[in-house]
Amino acid sequence: HQKIVEEAPAFGISKEFQAALHRSAIEAARAVGYENAGTVEFLVDADTWEFYFMEMNTRLQVEHPVSESVTNVDLVELQLRVAAGEELPLSQEDVKCDGHAVEVRLYAENPKKDFLPATGDLLRLRVPEGTREFELTDGVRVDSGVREGDSVTDYYDPMIAKMITKGEDRADAMGKMRRALGDLHIADLPNNVSFLRDILKHDKFLEGDFDTNFIPKHSSELFEEPSGEEKGRRAALALALRCALEQSGSKDSAWGRSDGFRGAGLSYVRQIEVGLEDEEVEEVEVEYLRQGGGVRMVDGGEVARILSLSSGSEFEAEVGGEMIRGEVVVSPGSIHVWTASGERFIASFPSPDHEDVEDGSSSVTSPMPGRVVQVFKKDGEEVKKGDPILAIEAMKMELLVSATTTGVLSGLKVSKDSKVGEGAVLAYIVDPAAAA
Repeated sequence: HQKIVEEAPAFGISKEFQAALHRSAIEAARAVGYENAGTVEFLVDADTWEFYFMEMNTRLQVEHPVSESVTNVDLVELQLRVAAGEELPLSQEDVKCDGHAVEVRLYAENPKKDFLPATGDLLRLRVPEGTREFELTDGVRVDSGVREGDSVTDYYDPMIAKMITKGEDRADAMGKMRRALGDLHIADLPNNVSFLRDILKHDKFLEGDFDTNFIPKHSSELFEEPSGEEKGRRAALALALRCALEQSGSKDSAWGRSDGFRGAGLSYVRQIEVGLEDEEVEEVEVEYLRQGGGVRMVDGGEVARILSLSSGSEFEAEVGGEMIRGEVVVSPGSIHVWTASGERFIASFPSPDHEDVEDGSSSVTSPMPGRVVQVFKKDGEEVKKGDPILAIEAMKMELLVSATTTGVLSGLKVSKDSKVGEGAVLAYIVDPAAAA
């Protein structure tokens, strides 16, 4: 299991139990004469509340900011001072716990695709206003090693940043984190921001009824799909934003080109391919309206109008009579939308000159960027659906790529240690008759 939400103090433990853990951790370090920062881990029997020493890591861990927040102690500074031979400027009795803190790990990954890691450029990384970085604060703290415009590569863990909030109690800290996640903008990489918000508003999590099986146990709620009505509203807003971007002629618009747009004043119908999030792209008929402007999907969608669109990407829109404010960021072939209410989604618009393979073959593509660590099949070899073809490794994960159908492998050019990108075509599986 990979930790994604951490908090201090731990939920549901008494002050007495917490003090016993602290005493045992200190005694363990003293017993071996250890000097410097370390993290002691224990296993707890959920029935008897007896605890057992498991290990000590002679370092700080990813979640150390929650300990810093509730103790108001800069552990990194103390670690460096001790390493430099200085005395600790405080005693154990000086360390007091105050309030509650929560930390979430922001990953470049796709939770809906079994948390597959992603790589690419950070087109947008905007943290909530007033956020402090690597500092003790009662507000929002973000610790990150990347900036907007940087790349997330497959050489390291796909973590983009850690976000930490502190509150007077657990409910206050969780509420601050939900608001902070709502104000966080990340593009053009798949990420777990929406997934984290769903966890932090789940009734069972807020009640403290959770364990390491929380995600699989509540997957139906955490991965709940938007309703058909909601999808239609998002599609209408996305199409209206595309229309407005075309009209604006912005240099940032991916569609600022001549492709049949006829300008204001004339109603007409046009076919556009659009896809929401990870869903299949569909071709829809869109009517550009003469009266009042805006767009409407011919098969009964709501009317969407963009009332204003600033050069800084902020917009005001009306969809089905509802007023919506937010921001939009354009990336190649898609737009990223954040609304003031905290909603976020991606709409993709494939290039009109893309070509589909229509020779009956099935492509085998890479589900993530990485390095080929093993190849199980040869070019020209017959495969059955589900047969492993090769294995790809990236970011602490190894994934098998299997045949999507039965046939003959064709065009396999990768070998061990080859680097591949996400979505890259690795080979084709063709009908045996066609391969003969």
